[in-house]
Amino acid sequence: MKKLTLLTICLAIMTAFVWVPSFGQTEFTIVQSDSPHRIAVLQASIKKFEQLNPNIRVKHIPTPGGQLRDRLNTLTAAGTPPDVTSHFYYVSGGMDRLALPLDSLIARDNVDMSDFFPQALEAAAVSYKGSILGMPTNLNTYGVFYNKEMFAEAGIAFPTSEWFHPPAWTWDHLLEIALKFTKDTNGDGKIEQWGLEGLDEIWYFGAGFYGERHFRSEPGNLAESVEYIWTNENAVAWYQFLQDLIYKHKVVPSKAERSSLRMSFGLPNLFTGGKAPMILSGSWSTRGFAGDLKFPIGIASLPGMKKQTTIMFVDSLQIAKTSKNVDAAWEWVKWITSPEQIKTHFVRGDFGLPPYKSLASWYASSDADEITGYNNPSPGREVLVRGGAFGTPDTNIIVGVGRRSAEIRQAAGELRDALWLRNISGREFIQQFKERTDKIFQQ
Repeated sequence: MKKLTLLTICLAIMTAFVWVPSFGQTEFTIVQSDSPHRIAVLQASIKKFEQLNPNIRVKHIPTPGGQLRDRLNTLTAAGTPPDVTSHFYYVSGGMDRLALPLDSLIARDNVDMSDFFPQALEAAAVSYKGSILGMPTNLNTYGVFYNKEMFAEAGIAFPTSEWFHPPAWTWDHLLEIALKFTKDTNGDGKIEQWGLEGLDEIWYFGAGFYGERHFRSEPGNLAESVEYIWTNENAVAWYQFLQDLIYKHKVVPSKAERSSLRMSFGLPNLFTGGKAPMILSGSWSTRGFAGDLKFPIGIASLPGMKKQTTIMFVDSLQIAKTSKNVDAAWEWVKWITSPEQIKTHFVRGDFGLPPYKSLASWYASSDADEITGYNNPSPGREVLVRGGAFGTPDTNIIVGVGRRSAEIRQAAGELRDALWLRNISGREFIQQFKERTDKIFQQ
């Protein structure tokens, strides 16, 4: 009897000190646009978070960026959307139906929202009809990245870094510069050096360059103001101008010419290969370009703005309305979007601008280089910061939280390809887009 009692006591003591991880933990899932670099950054953040929160387990479902849209739609259709993602607006049906309003959680935990740039809180990926659906993670503003060596060798002045600088910095001026650089360098009758790269990054801006929103109503409420852009002659002129850069002015290669160049030179793009002096790109390129290039770069403001504004995308993290682990998911979202984690996670992982005003000067300075891994310290990042300070959020035609945004994106992408192939004109782009979106909203 004594032996049995002693054995019972020993087992009880042993059991008390054995930790079984499957009990007492809450698990939630994350789906994001992944790359090897992003996965490495995420894994480091998850490890740190789980050490701080031993009762929470983070399950990351690796998803290459090109598969993200299909993955989210498949999971959502099956009734198992991820607890946390950055792209519910990819899903047919609309982000406002899928993402949990965070206002009560923000108020409950006294989360200070005053340090965010106001534009970050107005963006389509963040707010909808007065509710916060996502916590901001990145601001992505755009500029003209240029090869300083090519400009110096050609004796051409660097483009301006000042925003809203008419008439000195217009799209016509950028075209003039691009024409000077476009050359047949070996006399074979074919162009080997082009003037510009990056149309795929800025094609959808349209009326945004004129300081106008594509949709008049509050972000995401697309159906109420869909007519706003389709009668806008500025937008028609914009799309025709882009096509003319390829076929009329020949400063940007066509798709066929681009394929040939990649086969001949093995270049990911003309700018990084030293075959074009300028590329239109966004803040995420600051690290990639600075780390990969063998020549110094500068960043100029986008040309052609009719008033002090610029194009700005805002990324966010959202929690699914159907999540059964809201508190655990919110702990992650709240922690990972705090200023310190924005620096070590999102700036390091996505290379965008921090959404916090207090981090703007840090991002523009060399102090950010150690965390971000920039090899070419501060290559004009202050230009992007200044743009972010007055940017118009999500002025493009395909980012929004409207319930038909996924279908709109698909229509826009298909018509863009037709525009690039010269199968349609700029005006036909707008006309056909209107016809297709009318059908989408009538469904």
